Amino acid sequence: MRIEQTALLQEPFTKDKPLQLKDGQVLPAKVVKVLPNEMAELAAGSAKVIAKLEASLQVGGKYWFRVSMQTDGWLLKVVAPQASNVKDRAQTAEYLLRSFSLPLTQENKAVAEMLIREKLVLSKEVLEHAGRWLSKGKVSEGVQTIQSMLNRSLPMTNEIYQSLRTVYSPAPMVQVISELESQLKLLSNPPEAAVRVIQLLDNWQQPPYSKQLIQQVLSALVEQTFSSIQSSSSSSAVELLKSWGIISTGAETAEEAIVQIISQWGKQIGKQEGGTAETLAQLKETTGRLLMQGMYSKEALLPLQQAFEGMVKAAKASKQPVLALEVQQLLTRLDTPGLSGEKLTSLFKATARAVVYHTEPDEAIRQLSSLFQQGEDELLHKVAAGMDRLAAMPAKLLAKEPSLSQYIAAAAKAEQTGYLTGSAAYSLLKDALRFLGGNMESMLAAERVKAQEMEDMLKPHLLRLTASPLPSHTKELAEQLIGRIQAQSLLSLESGPFQQLVMSLPINLFGFQTDMIMQWSGRRNERGELDANDCRVLFYLELQFLRETIIDMQVRNRFVYLQIYNAHTDLKQLAGPLLPMLEEGLKNQGYQLSSIQFRKTKLAGSRLLVQAAEAEPYEGIDVQV
Repeated sequence: MRIEQTALLQEPFTKDKPLQLKDGQVLPAKVVKVLPNEMAELAAGSAKVIAKLEASLQVGGKYWFRVSMQTDGWLLKVVAPQASNVKDRAQTAEYLLRSFSLPLTQENKAVAEMLIREKLVLSKEVLEHAGRWLSKGKVSEGVQTIQSMLNRSLPMTNEIYQSLRTVYSPAPMVQVISELESQLKLLSNPPEAAVRVIQLLDNWQQPPYSKQLIQQVLSALVEQTFSSIQSSSSSSAVELLKSWGIISTGAETAEEAIVQIISQWGKQIGKQEGGTAETLAQLKETTGRLLMQGMYSKEALLPLQQAFEGMVKAAKASKQPVLALEVQQLLTRLDTPGLSGEKLTSLFKATARAVVYHTEPDEAIRQLSSLFQQGEDELLHKVAAGMDRLAAMPAKLLAKEPSLSQYIAAAAKAEQTGYLTGSAAYSLLKDALRFLGGNMESMLAAERVKAQEMEDMLKPHLLRLTASPLPSHTKELAEQLIGRIQAQSLLSLESGPFQQLVMSLPINLFGFQTDMIMQWSGRRNERGELDANDCRVLFYLELQFLRETIIDMQVRNRFVYLQIYNAHTDLKQLAGPLLPMLEEGLKNQGYQLSSIQFRKTKLAGSRLLVQAAEAEPYEGIDVQV
């Protein structure tokens, strides 16, 4: 059992739900007070009900009542006393099923007994739905799913049931993804949606280099390629860009390749590029018009200047002064008739340098892919494949390569060793969220998603895939994956300022694919934002060597308390050298590491989670910082 399964069994923050009586319901209640005219005050959970009783009852008595709507109000009829043991609950369940004219099937009895045990309202509609759903799967897991739906007041629909039901699957999400991809590749004539799903899954499983590292590599290549001083490094950068397929292999020089790329901009006038920053799109549009017109004026250069100013502002602070001067010199040179090859090259170089130093790696990659006329996934794949080839090169051969190639190989090997920086981890999780597309509907409603972003999300293609003719097992895998994606929003809870978020993400950790499940509990601040000063976060990971690991992080007024659960004997000693780095990293973000505990345990996942959830926040400190 994983965090998401534990979250499914948890009660919402409050049980104080308004009681809505419906004709034909059967509900548990306690007689609080007998009133005149055959009326009584009843307590049903935290709600109080004034209703007419069909028979005289004792104060304090606990019964199951059937609700009946009368012209003068509600009439409650005693069905049975509330059972106190398993045998009585089973008899009450059978009696209630007969009263609803429902068959005494194993599924119906299991649901009815659960509702009686948990003192939940029974209705014929719920029992009919539940019995039908449970007949198609494991009864015990189905009953728990229905209990969770009722606790969360979720609509009793098959879609919601199936989504929550997938949480009980023993297979991790990465295993479902792998099996689905294998089945799709066996199709002799795959539908279009299957082809796109395979592409997305292939890209996700590529060697895992962070976008931050890819941005650094492309920065080095751009710096050397567009350096004003020609050197061996400049030549090797050009050759790498050509061999990786980023610039034309037919061009003898970088300048020729650049002119070829820019010449395409004139053919794209008026075309919206999904995911491309407005400033870059404006720059390409303006340049394209200048190319088409063949002449221009100072007024025509104004949009170009504005676009560059926006790009410089978005660059890293340390690079802004140099880029601003370079742009100013470029605009001065452009303020003469004619667009020569030299001017086009200078224009592209200035643009590339401004783009590559964007503060956000995601945005830098998006803009670079647009600049080089590549798809974003295509560019990432090409750079990752190129880095792989250099990293795999034998040491003797690598020593003969230019220093730039050696630098890239060293950077690739360093990331492959398993060290993940904070910014790289953030990028990894952000990419996984976007890859799944779990919040696709809310983004569409808020008009915060573009066509290209939708194209790169897995969920919309899975939905199209399930509408295509597929073998039954393949379709079941696709539906299970959709359910796992959709279940995350159903597992998340909100009550007033209190919030619980559950996320299950497939991640690629240095070639090892695993699920990262996170449960965040806390409250929203006065601005409606998640309060990062006081919260609790549980992480569940199945790691390649440490295996099952749970991290319980509690934050109190920006003081961080950590508990790490794992069966590894020497985990505390292994982690020792990393503690100063952890403390420094938290300090840089405005937090202070207060304590960290290492708890050796061989408990299975469910007990680990229960132990982590029930642990006192600040007791038994192993390491005091």
